[in-house]
Amino acid sequence: MAIIDKHIPLYREIFQLPGFFSEPFLTLGLQAIYGNNIPDDFKFEGFKELLISKGVNDVKALDLHDARADLRYDLNLPVPAEEHGRYSVVADIGTLEHIFDVKQCLESCIRMVKEGGLYLLHTNVNGHYNHGLYVFNPRLLVNVLISNHFEILYLKYSTAMIGMLEIPDPSIRHDVIMWIVARKKRECHRFIMPSDPHQEIYDEYYK
Repeated sequence: MAIIDKHIPLYREIFQLPGFFSEPFLTLGLQAIYGNNIPDDFKFEGFKELLISKGVNDVKALDLHDARADLRYDLNLPVPAEEHGRYSVVADIGTLEHIFDVKQCLESCIRMVKEGGLYLLHTNVNGHYNHGLYVFNPRLLVNVLISNHFEILYLKYSTAMIGMLEIPDPSIRHDVIMWIVARKKRECHRFIMPSDPHQEIYDEYYK
């Protein structure tokens, strides 16, 4: 989990979304920032330090295996109820594909976002052989969010590490990452699990 120099243009776009630097802010993992061409506004040890530089002082990191984390939850299990609706932003930069119980991880992330808050998800949707446990169908992730009362604000695809290229269709390249930011319109009292991704929901979004 990291922010790399090639992806900074997309982070800059995401940072422009209204409310992205709201508090409290939760990151999944402690992401380093690295690369050969890091601009001055990203020259920080990690994402948490970058957020603090933007005036976001209430930042917590969740990571079961990192002793530096503020929260040490296993995302294969439900998070404690006191974490529900607590965060204005939940940012997952490369965690979901490493969690075996994807349904539980998604449900916990959705529940931790407060009404009106944002959920950032950055994950693999094509290729990435031998990285993580899963590569996702992007329709599934869009449908999970829409079905659970989120509005999609930002959705892009890019190639991964070397020579980052923004692409319109994740099927046309290898090793593709999905970037999605969604706003929670209202609380989900019952987590809704889409069946085989509802084409009609996905198509409705892309009209």
